[in-house]
Amino acid sequence: MKRYYADYVAHCLKFYALHQNATAWRSRVDEMNWKAVDRALDRMPEEDAGYLLDIYATPADVGEAVRIVAEASEVSPKYLWSVVKRAESWIARERGLI
Repeated sequence: MKRYYADYVAHCLKFYALHQNATAWRSRVDEMNWKAVDRALDRMPEEDAGYLLDIYATPADVGEAVRIVAEASEVSPKYLWSVVKRAESWIARERGLI
């Protein structure tokens, strides 16, 4: 079952993956989203954070991106989905969504 905050967090992750070195934002909300992702990624093992950024930097929907990254990294899609779900939860908590 898809969590109610999944689309919002996916948007945050996609923005972060495409603007990892951002220092200026268009709005306070963009800044808060970026910083929430940054804090969540800091909590993750470096390898998992790398997988997550690869997934969200891929120009495909998340399901297809997980498949592509799994094949390229020789990691199981099931493991990558667990990384995605864990990150979603952490980011949603950072943003006060849960």
